[in-house]
Amino acid sequence: MARVTVEDCMARLGNQFELTAVASKQARQLARGADATLDWEEDKPTVMALREIAAGHVDNGVLEKTDLPPVMPSSDTPPQPPGPTPEELEADELSSGKPLEDLESELGGGSAAKGAQSSSNEASASEGTQGQASDQSES
Repeated sequence: MARVTVEDCMARLGNQFELTAVASKQARQLARGADATLDWEEDKPTVMALREIAAGHVDNGVLEKTDLPPVMPSSDTPPQPPGPTPEELEADELSSGKPLEDLESELGGGSAAKGAQSSSNEASASEGTQGQASDQSES
C-alpha cells in the first residue's frame, strides 16, 4: 500500500479545513457500513477515507450526503461486564496482605488514621520538649 500524504489529498481539495471535514465525514460513513470505492487492504476507515480522497473518488460532495445511522452492537454479542467497583478494588488491596499504612501511601497518603497517628507523634514530641523545659527550670 502506498502511503497517503496530506499533499496528495490537498491536490484534490481546497484547504486543510475542507480536507478534515471531508475525510472525517467519509471515515464515519465507512465505519457505519458505506461501500468503499477502493480495496480495503486491512485499512482503518480514516486511512481508507484519505486514500479515496487522494485517488479522487471522494470530494466535498460527501458533505451534502445524508449520514448513515450509527452501527448498533448486535444482540449476539454478550454484554461486557462492568469494571470492578471501588469496594471490590479496596477488598482486593486489603486481601493482598499489605499493611494498611503501605496501601495508604501507595494511594497518595492522607487518611484519618494517618492524621491521627501524626497528631499523636506531634503530641509526644511536644510533651518531650515540655519535659525538657521543666527539667531545666528545676535545676
